[in-house]
Amino acid sequence: MTKFNMQTYKSLATVLGLSLCGISLYIIRKYWPKDEEDTLMKTANFTTVEFQIPRQVINNVIGKNGSNIKQVEFTSGTRISFRQSGGEKICVIRGTVEACYFAKSIIKEFIENQPAIETEIIYIPRGVTSKIIGRHGDNINEIKNISGAKITISQDSGDNSVSKVILQGTLQEICSAKGLIQEKIQQLMDLQKVLDMTLAKREPRAPPKSASNKSTGTSEYGTGRRESLSDVVDTPFQVYVSALVDPSKFWVQIVGPKATELDRLVEDMTEFYNDYENKSLHFLNTIKKGNLVAAIFKYDKKWYRAEVVSVNNVKKEAELHYVDYGDTDFVSFGNIMELRTDFLRLHFQAIECYLDGVEPVGDKWSEEAVDNFEEWTHVAQWEKLGAKIKNYSNGKRQLEDREGSPVPGIELFESVDGRDISIGQKLLDNNYAKRRTHPPSRSTYKESNVSENPC
Repeated sequence: MTKFNMQTYKSLATVLGLSLCGISLYIIRKYWPKDEEDTLMKTANFTTVEFQIPRQVINNVIGKNGSNIKQVEFTSGTRISFRQSGGEKICVIRGTVEACYFAKSIIKEFIENQPAIETEIIYIPRGVTSKIIGRHGDNINEIKNISGAKITISQDSGDNSVSKVILQGTLQEICSAKGLIQEKIQQLMDLQKVLDMTLAKREPRAPPKSASNKSTGTSEYGTGRRESLSDVVDTPFQVYVSALVDPSKFWVQIVGPKATELDRLVEDMTEFYNDYENKSLHFLNTIKKGNLVAAIFKYDKKWYRAEVVSVNNVKKEAELHYVDYGDTDFVSFGNIMELRTDFLRLHFQAIECYLDGVEPVGDKWSEEAVDNFEEWTHVAQWEKLGAKIKNYSNGKRQLEDREGSPVPGIELFESVDGRDISIGQKLLDNNYAKRRTHPPSRSTYKESNVSENPC
């Protein structure tokens, strides 16, 4: 049996003591919470260094997915985090004294080498603002991604004709963003010139006095989709008023490329159905309520898309609702043809609306009020009016077999000497209307059963 002298016991105790100390430190480092670990680190020549990072460069300092900070941590042997303090970002570095100040010097040098952040304000025409932004912000996000600049657009510029654009970034990023915005504006202006030249050729359409409230059928020859105002919510836009019943029920077409597409479609249909052979091939032996058809409009002798509202077999005529304009008329059977399915390629352009914020003084709109509203809105004369969606009808339009989509309540404006004149306010000023504080109920209105899928 081995005997240990006193010296042997002392040596063994020393070795065991050191081993237990090392094991204890390992366990503490591995399992203690970070705050307690930091306390331990400070007792072993570890420290914490904090300093403020300018807000405009914080993203560059951190890098994509933290890549820059990870590199600094690896190079210096520190641990780096950030905290918020009174709206400012504070960089927190933990490690040995030497490592912390080495990491701080790397970050400071990086910040000093960052290009100066500039701010510039430019103004763009209010009429192109929504197109610069794009649907769901697609256009402006693309400009941001290409230029690298931060872009904020505000219509609260103090001038109704322009929107304020705030650009932030380096001088190079701002110049790039300005160039892209100006290029987009020029493209839109060039397109608008072509569009204006085309739409200027539109001939006034003389519709009947009233439009229909009664269209309720479905088509045997295909379905069409109705144009929607979903893309222009909360942004001003331009319209033509194409037909009306009164200020509480009228139809508009959106001024834009689809208006020119509709004109081309009418030309194509007129050319096709004026051909005797084509008419004979598309003659309808039976006309039913709800059919989508091609029909002549007796006021200009052109052919249009329409829906059959009612049929009078005794008079051999049908009441038609012209789906691209909103008006109705009685047409003889001989001038109603089967609608070729490819003529359904364009959404129906007439959008039913009501004038927001006003209602008739009495039980219904006076004839004088309707006549003046027709004059002020230049019905079917293709005069542009400014518009903005303000509300939607309470409830949905009730149909025989389904519910329709809510009817938009819009404001209409006429531009006079650079000023926007509210059509609704003119009705109020002339005592044709009183102010309405809620959307009208649409439960008594009937509308077409053709599909209203959004664009």
